[in-house]
Amino acid sequence: MTRLNEGDLKERARIWNLRLLSDYEVYGNIHSKLQWECLECGHKFSSSIYNINQRKFPCPECGRTERELPFYDKNKGIKECGWCHRILLLSDFDRTATKRREKGGLQSYMSICRKCAVDLKLIRKFRKKYRLVTEHFNGRCYFCGEDISLILLPSSHFHHPNPELKTSTWHIMRRKCYKEILKWAIKDKVVPLCANCHINQQSQVVKVFEDLILERDLFQNTAKEIDKSIDLSIVQNPETRNYNGDKKSKLKIAVKQWMRKRFVIEQLSNGLCVGCGSVNVFNNLPAFVINHLEPSKKQSEWLNLRDLDCEEILKMLIRESCVWICANCHWIIHSIFHKLSGNILKDFFSEDSIENIEFKIQQDSKEIIKRVNNFTIRLNKIEFCSPLKLEFNQWNIWKTYLLKLYYLAQKLETDYFTINQIFEHLDKSIHTHRYHLKRLLNKGVIEKQMRPGFLNRYKLTPKGVLEVINTESEYKRTSKEIKDSFRK
Repeated sequence: MTRLNEGDLKERARIWNLRLLSDYEVYGNIHSKLQWECLECGHKFSSSIYNINQRKFPCPECGRTERELPFYDKNKGIKECGWCHRILLLSDFDRTATKRREKGGLQSYMSICRKCAVDLKLIRKFRKKYRLVTEHFNGRCYFCGEDISLILLPSSHFHHPNPELKTSTWHIMRRKCYKEILKWAIKDKVVPLCANCHINQQSQVVKVFEDLILERDLFQNTAKEIDKSIDLSIVQNPETRNYNGDKKSKLKIAVKQWMRKRFVIEQLSNGLCVGCGSVNVFNNLPAFVINHLEPSKKQSEWLNLRDLDCEEILKMLIRESCVWICANCHWIIHSIFHKLSGNILKDFFSEDSIENIEFKIQQDSKEIIKRVNNFTIRLNKIEFCSPLKLEFNQWNIWKTYLLKLYYLAQKLETDYFTINQIFEHLDKSIHTHRYHLKRLLNKGVIEKQMRPGFLNRYKLTPKGVLEVINTESEYKRTSKEIKDSFRK
């Protein structure tokens, strides 16, 4: 655009619906600042012919009205978000790049607030997931057949049936364009699963020992009987038969962890998911997760609790206001998908149907959230006990050995006994007996009498007799079993 003469300049101003206020002599070139007045709104402003010619609406005020530019007041430090249209403080907006910031005004801050920026990122990611689930797959879970394209979209996962083909995960791929995501899904041969099925597929211990962990009358047995049944299952199972001692002990710990989880769920929520009520410990035990109704009270997770006694776990979960829900409900509760569903799905449905779909998603989600938040634990129906806790473990097993020595002395009708007499009546090796005797000597519950040319004799000390009395009163059932074994 070349420099215009005075007549052409005034004619151009008439076309732009402006009136030139500056003298023609001030106009040196097309970038010279001139004073103008808008004939529509009467607003006076300063601008060059070049800038006016580049704009659809030459007047800033008319342009603001027509394009609905966000409100901005630098003096008061407030600005309107371009997405949610709330008037917020400038501190709620991120700053723009340095070059744009130097221009000042609206250019100094992002057009949308931080919260809306996060929501828009989620909208883009959910759109990619919905498109992949519906276009490439049939929109249903590969195993259970549940519809994971709408309300269960946040809980939908992509599972690798063949781990050797795994090159990446959805957590990484969701940031890429849809074409790359589609190539990844085809190359890795992933299948869509709901969160419940995905967790179930990854729980190998439950699969191998399902009959034992989910036995109906499991907790009617004693802790000793359950412990023996676990050892027997590990030995008889073809998948674990050839495991060494270290592997077997770790596997036994894992089986007991799943048993504790089942017991705690049955006590707190009657074995059902509080949210949907369709998942129970017998059809999908691994799917259950802890949900804290009051996040401020959260101090522990199941990974930290699973090795404790059931009684202690129950007390901690009640103190932290926890409920058991399935993984699908957990994703629905902690996701804002139901709030953004209208913006996520509007490009995939017609205007008439999107309102009904959005309403149904919100209603179903709110119903689950309402059931979880209104759930109350009935303390009078909870059994505060530890069905898997053995009375004697590796730390207090010496007490059972002390009981056996006490009943042996009664059977022999003497206070003294030798290691040969112990070996004759107790089914253990000499090495094992020596180890236990040494341990009891260190604790001061027995004493040794050394005789030259004869075997050493052992006798319970007054401290040992007192310990036997306390053990008999505390562990009556075990004491009776040991005592009966010496009468046979």
